[in-house]
Amino acid sequence: MNKNMNKNMNKNMKTTMKLTIKKSLSIFCISVCCTPIYAKVINDVSQQIEKINQNGVISQQKINVISEKTDTLFEQYIKLQDQLEQLNINNQYLQKLIDDQLLKLTKLEAQLNSIDETNSALIPLMTQMIETLKVFVRLDTPFLIEKRIQTIEKLESLFIKSELSIAQKYRQILQAYVIESQYGQTIESYQGTIELDGRILTVQFFRMGRLALYYRSINQKEAFVWDNKNKGWLPLEKSQMFELDKAMKMAQNKVTPALIALPVVVDAVFNEMSSVGGQL
Repeated sequence: MNKNMNKNMNKNMKTTMKLTIKKSLSIFCISVCCTPIYAKVINDVSQQIEKINQNGVISQQKINVISEKTDTLFEQYIKLQDQLEQLNINNQYLQKLIDDQLLKLTKLEAQLNSIDETNSALIPLMTQMIETLKVFVRLDTPFLIEKRIQTIEKLESLFIKSELSIAQKYRQILQAYVIESQYGQTIESYQGTIELDGRILTVQFFRMGRLALYYRSINQKEAFVWDNKNKGWLPLEKSQMFELDKAMKMAQNKVTPALIALPVVVDAVFNEMSSVGGQL
């Protein structure tokens, strides 16, 4: 009985093992048959994922480029805003300058109109001033006569020059009057020439303001004082030549200032000259 039971058990076990092996073979066959399909699906999925990743990288790169451009444009916008603000400030400042210049221009136009009126009055006045100066020099003691006559001739020449303004011409005339005025307040010793008996002599002059004019010969043997009434030279005495020498040295700053005793010839002609000079 036990033997029969063992036989049955062995038989059942063999049957069970056969069934198990068949199932395993079936599963194996199914697995082997399905593997290419899954592999293709996985490969397709992988490719799709790779493509998505690549597209993502490209998209990110595009985003980065756009972001950089956006940042750059924003910075340019900020700079342009600052420049616009500066330009507005500058324009306001320039407008104030323009307004100020227009105001000055208006004032200058008014002044020019006034100057035109002034010029009309100045022209006759300047003409009279030149003529007065000419008469004054002719009547005055003849010191530096050539220089002073040249000054008057220069004024007459400048007066008709169109390129010079009225103000420039008037300034030159006033300067000549100032120089003439200064002659009356100074003393001077200078070398010059005189015509005597048809001869041109080199002599040493001494001018005492415009009150008196003296000269001494180069050899210092003769000295004279100008007589404006008779338009000639009067001889000085020997005792007066020492005073003249001292006066010349004073004018040349060789000795200290001191009192000098020299003759002065004053007459009616001097009074006439003084009346003309009163206008200087």
